[in-house]
Amino acid sequence: MKTSLLFILSTAEAAFGGAILERTGTTACNADNCLRAVRATAATRLPQASSDCSSFLKATVTPATVTSTASTTTTTTVVSTVTQTQTTYSIIGDGPQVAARDALPEPSIEARINSPNAPQLGRRDDVKIPSPNKDSPVTLAARQATVVPSSVPTYASACSGTVRYSSACSCIGVTATTSTAPAPTTTVTTTFVSTASSTTTVQTTTTLGACAASDNYGIQLNGGYSANGPGQSGLGATFPSFPDITTPLGCCAKCFQSVGCLLFYLNGNTCNLYVESSGTTTYTPSNICPYGVASQFSYKTGTPYFGLGPCETYVGTP
Repeated sequence: MKTSLLFILSTAEAAFGGAILERTGTTACNADNCLRAVRATAATRLPQASSDCSSFLKATVTPATVTSTASTTTTTTVVSTVTQTQTTYSIIGDGPQVAARDALPEPSIEARINSPNAPQLGRRDDVKIPSPNKDSPVTLAARQATVVPSSVPTYASACSGTVRYSSACSCIGVTATTSTAPAPTTTVTTTFVSTASSTTTVQTTTTLGACAASDNYGIQLNGGYSANGPGQSGLGATFPSFPDITTPLGCCAKCFQSVGCLLFYLNGNTCNLYVESSGTTTYTPSNICPYGVASQFSYKTGTPYFGLGPCETYVGTP
């Protein structure tokens, strides 16, 4: 009876290819062809198999990329040139002078100063360039990555997949491990551009002739009024007299040598000036006309008795 039982067990083991269960502690290992291929002969295969299993069961975790920021600054210098022109007058006074006339009543020069009788020139400084409106790019957050080896050695080809091979590795005492790789780093550099301004001033001088005897010392007009010139507003004036100046040449020279002189005339033996004293201008003021250049509306018929200075321009008849 014993002989029959042993024969049945031997036959069963041969029929199932030796696929009986071996127990190591509390873990059941399936002693199949996969496990046999892994451990083979302990003296030859097992050390290599243990090393391969350790590599196979080792997962490597790479942390998310660490981003650092850096900044640089580039300075751009914008150079602008401002030209300032100064005007001077050379008093010509050639030829015989016109004798001073007898005393006349005050000239009917209507000083329409402080009233906007001429069109004002405005400046456009309200033009704006729209800023570009583009969708901001979407930045995806970096994630850590885990790399798990999945290559089964060729000598373990009897294992039907990575699950069977992992099981066989655990049966020879190799457990899974995890290692963490150093976190990769990247640097984002931002460049800031700053603008510096530099102004270069160039001064030029223009010299004009005035008070020529051939031009009757500039005395060309007869009656009229002064008004705000282009770009002027709120022009005010004073009216100084110079009893010690008694000639047309002297009176003309006094006007062109005075800052802000609008016009001049002789009343008897006294030189009289109209001189601007206040106001504003949208133009760049000059050294000799700080409040700009006024407009003169008058006549060129009849006997002339006054002339224009450097700060007034003949426009036409009233």
